[in-house]
Amino acid sequence: MVDTALAALAAGRLVDLLSTDGWEAATSALPALWRHSRTDRVDADLADTRLALTGATDQDTAEQLRAQLAQEWQDRFVRLLADRPEAAQELRRLLDPPPASAPQQITLRMEVSGGDGYQAARDITIDRRGRA
Repeated sequence: MVDTALAALAAGRLVDLLSTDGWEAATSALPALWRHSRTDRVDADLADTRLALTGATDQDTAEQLRAQLAQEWQDRFVRLLADRPEAAQELRRLLDPPPASAPQQITLRMEVSGGDGYQAARDITIDRRGRA
């Protein structure tokens, strides 16, 4: 049985990524799912989808287009999962967010002799009188 919920989730995420700066990640990872068929056609379709999404200027038209493109990609994912059920695991792996990295520890050290010193780990504003 084909996991249509997975196909719908993948299609929605794909359309979101293709309309943002995340498009490069999508276009580099997804064609591998179709490695047993024509990946060149998938590459072209991803590029066409991105072009359509970025070319839409009217908000209503853009939303209709997003829905239409998401449905087209959902249908494509359903066909992929029907032909290659093992692709579901690969698709889930691509959809899972990467594990959060450990917070970085920053150490600041400063020595001042005979004057003012200002140190900040983020933004700092100093007024004309030299006060932070």
